[in-house]
Amino acid sequence: MRFIKSKSSATPKEITKFIGFGSPAVFRQLKKLQNKKLIYKTGKPPKVFYYLAMDKNKQMVQNVFNWNASPAKEIPETREYSQTRDVFQARHNKLAKELERETGNTTLAYLLSAAVGEIGNNSFDHNFGNWPDIPGVYCEINLKEKIICLADRGNGVFYTIGRVRPEINDDVGALRVAFTEIVSGRPKENRGNGLKFVRRVIGECKLKLKFYSGNALCAIDEAKIEFKLSDTKVRGTIAIINF
Repeated sequence: MRFIKSKSSATPKEITKFIGFGSPAVFRQLKKLQNKKLIYKTGKPPKVFYYLAMDKNKQMVQNVFNWNASPAKEIPETREYSQTRDVFQARHNKLAKELERETGNTTLAYLLSAAVGEIGNNSFDHNFGNWPDIPGVYCEINLKEKIICLADRGNGVFYTIGRVRPEINDDVGALRVAFTEIVSGRPKENRGNGLKFVRRVIGECKLKLKFYSGNALCAIDEAKIEFKLSDTKVRGTIAIINF
């Protein structure tokens, strides 16, 4: 358990190598720990990961921050990671129907799905051909716990907004512009409504959003919106939606 905690998550191969016993003995102990609800696993062979048990919402938030902060060479391939837009869209295409089945609310399902798609596609749009780190989007969804987490390791909102609004001089100001003003981060294109649309969906559907970029945080709770410095500096963006 200490080994899993030190890595945030660990594969069966990593655990077996660390413990030094044979696989059957290790798997027996892993099963006992799962039965005691001290650990849990995600994925299917050959991509299985073990985590320490905690509140699932907190675990998902920790997962997305860990993914955003980990050195590129240490990032495992996970089913939550979409390196290219087509992979992200293929996964996203199922979301509206899944949300509708879970919530029974068609309007919420399709608006929330559209907001998730907007956030994910923004990552590809604004970092196209210029990813400073690994390309792509991390998206973890738990319909039972009603939480969706997205992240990228791109240039961030300040860089994007600064291309068309050079007078903006910090991350907080950049987030404020992105969520409250119609301005495109891609010059000469008729764009700029993306995060304003996300804000409208969060408000109309009475949801909660925390959106991080750089050292800034935009927190939206239904109609209330707040921009402030974050306790954690992130590369690119992180979005956490509670519905």
